[in-house]
Amino acid sequence: PDAKPIKRTALGRFKHEGAMVTVAKNRKIVVYMGDDQRSEYVYKFVSKRTFNPATPKDNLNLLDEGTLFVARYDADGLGRWIALEHNRNGLTAANGFPDQAYIVINPRLAADFVGATPMDRPEWIAVHPQTKDVYVTLTNNTDRGSKVNLNAANPRISNSMGHIVRWTEANGDNSGTVFKWEIYTLAG
Repeated sequence: PDAKPIKRTALGRFKHEGAMVTVAKNRKIVVYMGDDQRSEYVYKFVSKRTFNPATPKDNLNLLDEGTLFVARYDADGLGRWIALEHNRNGLTAANGFPDQAYIVINPRLAADFVGATPMDRPEWIAVHPQTKDVYVTLTNNTDRGSKVNLNAANPRISNSMGHIVRWTEANGDNSGTVFKWEIYTLAG
């Protein structure tokens, strides 16, 4: 309670509804996050360094260095985490992304550019403690189908009731870049 708050810019600047933290098989810290606005994105951050429960002091800054990813949900039920890193995936100065600071301060622009999947207001995310499956609640998007195109992960026109998407990371590795997804629940 006496610690000074620290800004964790590497996690990206957007409407964080929440963040779910888990430890991957390789002991890296993974933070799943939703950008709670219509047609925005699901992100994850993977720490550069690994978590060591024996040395808590060494874990204090694990969220300062790592890779910010954005999700793409493909129609075949597979998904990819696309790295939002300077000089990768077209995120170059020539394409309007001068450095990594610009990307993490403007992750929505970077996500648009790399072709991430616009979602129906991604909010809370949970990781199952045993299976490590991940669940994201999608609140609603009444613009879906009129101002915003339908996509496989957001299939309902004028989605006023929301839904839940579940995915399993390849090989049960939350720090990986490939996952298998499904619509778990369509509300209403």
